[in-house]
Amino acid sequence: ATYIQTTEILGENPVTHKSYQFQDGENKNASTEIKLDYEYKINENHRIEAGYKGTLNSENSPTEYWGGTSTDDLAPIDALYNAFYYKQDIHALYFNYAGKVRRFGYQVGVRGEYTSMQTRSLGKNPSTDASTPSAPMFTNEYLKLFPSVFLSYSLPGDNELQVNYTRRIQRPRGHQLNSFRNMSDSLNVSYGNPYLDPQNANAFEFNYIKSWENHVLSASAYYRTTDDIMQRISYMENGIMYSTTDNVAQSLSSGVEIVGKNRF
Repeated sequence: ATYIQTTEILGENPVTHKSYQFQDGENKNASTEIKLDYEYKINENHRIEAGYKGTLNSENSPTEYWGGTSTDDLAPIDALYNAFYYKQDIHALYFNYAGKVRRFGYQVGVRGEYTSMQTRSLGKNPSTDASTPSAPMFTNEYLKLFPSVFLSYSLPGDNELQVNYTRRIQRPRGHQLNSFRNMSDSLNVSYGNPYLDPQNANAFEFNYIKSWENHVLSASAYYRTTDDIMQRISYMENGIMYSTTDNVAQSLSSGVEIVGKNRF
């Protein structure tokens, strides 16, 4: 990436200043997924499902900067050097029980997730040209439970009613946790927040489904609440706009949707 910034100071003696900045970044990602599923069919109408899922992610993103007044006099800018290290391991266990009694069907389950996350941002020591911590290592560990309930009832004439409840999680991404301050634009500085918490949502749904031989009509209503929403926030300080991400909101949303599926 290249950045050219021109500043003009107007007045009796106008001054124009140009700065040139070159950014070279490398993003190394590694992801490993381990999955084990087990299913036991008790009888025609009842079954048990259980399993484990491990998701192991790591990221290494060194970024170097050069700057000057033009492309001919570039010099390293050690103050802007940043090497971001990010590691997140998620271990999840789940259990579901599904059954059917005449027209009534159900599935209840729970998923437990243990998350371990580490982030660190490294700068460069100009005297030794070696990486040095620009921020302390941040570690976050937490255990969360996610229950789910799915209920259905079959009516005559290929009609069905469904009621569902699920709890879900959205975790911050690596770039949202990087505390390094990107000053490519000297008047708009952005940085991440290593203290971000994941946001959690509780969703309730009510569905009506009508089926024909070649057509399906469904009408759904949902109600969803979300806590600790990750939002972009900005503030002014000494004439400079700073932007970062924080858990600053809650939301409540509801709606209705109608879907038709047809085969001609």
